[in-house]
Amino acid sequence: MGDKMEEDAPGPETRVPAPQKTPTVDEALEVSDALKQQFHGATVRQLNLLPPATASPDTPVSTALPMTRAHGGQCVLVVEDGKLLGFVEMVDLVIAETEERLDVPLGELQRPFAGTKEAPTKPESYRIITPDTELSELSVFFEKHAFALVTDAERTSVQSVATPADLARYVEAAPVPSSLEARTAEEARKDRSLADMLRMLEQFSPLDRTRTVLTMDDLSAALGEYGIDARRADGFR
Repeated sequence: MGDKMEEDAPGPETRVPAPQKTPTVDEALEVSDALKQQFHGATVRQLNLLPPATASPDTPVSTALPMTRAHGGQCVLVVEDGKLLGFVEMVDLVIAETEERLDVPLGELQRPFAGTKEAPTKPESYRIITPDTELSELSVFFEKHAFALVTDAERTSVQSVATPADLARYVEAAPVPSSLEARTAEEARKDRSLADMLRMLEQFSPLDRTRTVLTMDDLSAALGEYGIDARRADGFR
């Protein structure tokens, strides 16, 4: 009996079919310039997501929990006879474990892709998210959705599951751009101010009265932008 359950239950590498009959949404998402600048054209591919964790409705929590943890804590997709039935989030599995309900099947915990658990419905539309979808678009998508099924462009199969947590981890680990274009206007202004002052110092000659005289106050003002106090102490004036 146990062997048959393991044989019938889809494993972590099971090929999950993507929704085929649900109409797709072709309207482009409205992405702000701030989000575009934040992600600099990065795509879902750069999240390095694992294949989706999958299980059948009769899979117990004790089996699904370690499977889900091995897949980075993403939700587990509930699949039966090649069809997506719903999903179970990691938090639901942990709650069941805390309450010592490890024998509860996923079918009792699963949530539908639309509607509620008590009144499930079929999704009215489906937006295609692929590995080449920009993260700025994914960020906007997450404003109304808890996760995204990442498929190929033809949506023949689900390749991975993306969550807001995946996006947050990417943002935390993303390298900070060091180019002048990526700096704030204030930082660039400070750099230009100091550079101008240094050039004036190189050109200054006390015997050439045609040149601009650089005062200590001028230098103090430039260095002050960087938190350096170049003014003399009152006792030495």
